[in-house]
Formats: sequence, structure tokens, C-alpha cells
Amino acid sequence: AYPKHAPDKRLSISVTSITDEPGLPERVRVNFQDQGTGIAPDIIDKITKPFFTTKNHEEGTGLGLSISSDIISRHNGRLWFSSSPGQGAAAVVEIPAWRPGNQSQNDNH
Repeated sequence: AYPKHAPDKRLSISVTSITDEPGLPERVRVNFQDQGTGIAPDIIDKITKPFFTTKNHEEGTGLGLSISSDIISRHNGRLWFSSSPGQGAAAVVEIPAWRPGNQSQNDNH
């Protein structure tokens, strides 16, 4: 999270294929890491709830992360966040890997 007009905004994105956890299918993990102000510990568990927002009513509805979380979940994935206030935040998306020729469990979505 960044203040609205932070001149030094930076976002790092990394993608990892996870294949070595016994009993779990191959997955793709995308990690989004910023160097902003972080997410307060008292709200980090609320940020994917529908209509939760820290913005005023003119700037957001509080639906973006809720919808994103739902889409990821419907594809058998997970979305989670970690943060240290004052040291940035990370959002992690993990979804099952898809290979051409393999049937997806979510072909009907």
C-alpha cells in the first residue's frame, strides 16, 4: 500500500512453479510485493470482505479484492496477504498449473 501521491512507487512481481510438495498438484504462485506503508494488522484479515475499503465513498466500493478472491477461489486457488507496517505488503496468488492437453477441473467456469 502506498500513499496516494508517493513518487517512489515500486512493485515487484515474481512467478514460481511449485512442484515439490507431496500430495499437492503442481501450482503457480505469483507474488506481488511493494515497498509502501504496509497494511495495518487490524485490517489485513478484512481486506477481501465485500465492501470493505479504507478509501472514501468517492474512490472505491471495496469490491475489487473481494471479487478477485472469489475468482481465484473458483479456480481452486488461494489469495493471501502479508505485511509489516512501514515495510510494504505482499499479495500472493496461487492457482493450479495448467498444461496444454490436460483437462481442467474448472472447464465450466
